[in-house]
Amino acid sequence: DVFVVLWLISGTAHAALIERLDGEAVYDTDLNITWLANVNLAVTNTFGVAGITENTGAMNWVSANEWIAAMNVDGGAGYLGISNWRLPTTLFPDPGCTFDPEPEITENSLGYNCSGSEMGHLFYTELGAVAQLGDIYASGDPAELAKFTNLAGSNAFWSGNEDPLLSWAAIYFQLGTSGGQFSQSKTTVTMSVVAVADGDVAASVVPIPGAFWLFASGLIGLSSLRRKFV
Repeated sequence: DVFVVLWLISGTAHAALIERLDGEAVYDTDLNITWLANVNLAVTNTFGVAGITENTGAMNWVSANEWIAAMNVDGGAGYLGISNWRLPTTLFPDPGCTFDPEPEITENSLGYNCSGSEMGHLFYTELGAVAQLGDIYASGDPAELAKFTNLAGSNAFWSGNEDPLLSWAAIYFQLGTSGGQFSQSKTTVTMSVVAVADGDVAASVVPIPGAFWLFASGLIGLSSLRRKFV
């Protein structure tokens, strides 16, 4: 019996994407980060930020950072009660990239199969998608993709990183389509925005320890015995 329990625990410990907050968020156990399940929330919620394209949620990189900031103060406690939302990060350099348009520059992390970035890890490792096959639903795992909404129809998503070689550009990832990672102008180009938070958001809800319930049940038992013998 003990072996079975340990096997079950070890099996769940290796689950990579776990739904949180009744499906509103998805926890990645590999990177210890939590994704907002609605990957393009800006379609329906601008948090009062200007410059967001109606019906698509697209915005430039400057507005993307403003949108994340507004999201963290939503209602005074942050969206869904979380106040550490941010844009996804990119790895520099990323040895996984198989295409580099500027191979002489070692800092470059552009191209395909860039699984070192957070969106790249989600695309290639967790969702099992394949580079350059078009729509992510053509190659990704349907069960894992079902944990996210607004991914269909959303193509490129801003990262939180500026291009280390071009001060006017920021890195983006084609999360909804080909899995490419490139850079574009921070001010003249608009893209989708997905929010991520460090850690497991479930940890912010502190459960009552089982020991407390045992202690409480013991007190109840003693109380009933006292009443019986009084």
